[in-house]
Formats: sequence, structure tokens, C-alpha cells
Amino acid sequence: MVESFADRAASAASARRPGYQAMLEFVRAGGVDIVLAERLDRLSRDQKDTAALFKRLGFLGVRIVTVAEGEIGDLHVGLKGR
Repeated sequence: MVESFADRAASAASARRPGYQAMLEFVRAGGVDIVLAERLDRLSRDQKDTAALFKRLGFLGVRIVTVAEGEIGDLHVGLKGR
């Protein structure tokens, strides 16, 4: 199953976006293997939020994959977070 979430015209500088929060709830409900995004900064532009998301998803066994960077790892989070 594929689910899509979007926050059109909303800054990724804040995690308080309806689509982002809906994606987190969907992941918490289980059955998610991968979160796919265009780029890591489409999920968050805040390094602390990016690191927290990466850690939370990793704990749940969910990988982050982006079209631009491929599968996200610790190095990506450290370099790409702003």
C-alpha cells in the first residue's frame, strides 16, 4: 500500500504541518517500511527535527529514502540538516 502526504506552500522549517503530522501518525500505526521523499529537506529543514525523525523512524524499522540522496543514513542527517 502507498500513502501520500503533502504540505503545499508550508515551510519545512516547522514540524507543525498537517501532512507531516499525518505521515508520523500513519508510520506509528505500523506497516510502513519506507518513507520516500524528493529530498531530505522536504521532510524538515531543522537539523534537530531531521535527527529526531531519523531516530524515531529507525527505532520503528522504517527507512528514509530520497530521490536525490538515496537511502538516508547518519552522515546525511549530519550534513543535510540545517
